[in-house]
Amino acid sequence: MKGDKIQINDPELVEELLKREVDFTVWKKLGLLNALANCKTSFEQAARLFDVPHSTAYVWIRK
Repeated sequence: MKGDKIQINDPELVEELLKREVDFTVWKKLGLLNALANCKTSFEQAARLFDVPHSTAYVWIRK
């Protein structure tokens, strides 16, 4: 997946869900997606920012 472009179809929805989420585990996953969708962060940077291994971040994106 390194170097692949990750396309988020509805970045506004991700941002809105992130604002309303109360479960920290779900919030962290949405935060990673938001960083990719709205902040133009690379996958590697987002994984480091959220302190998760790349393999975990891949799982979060696939779900």
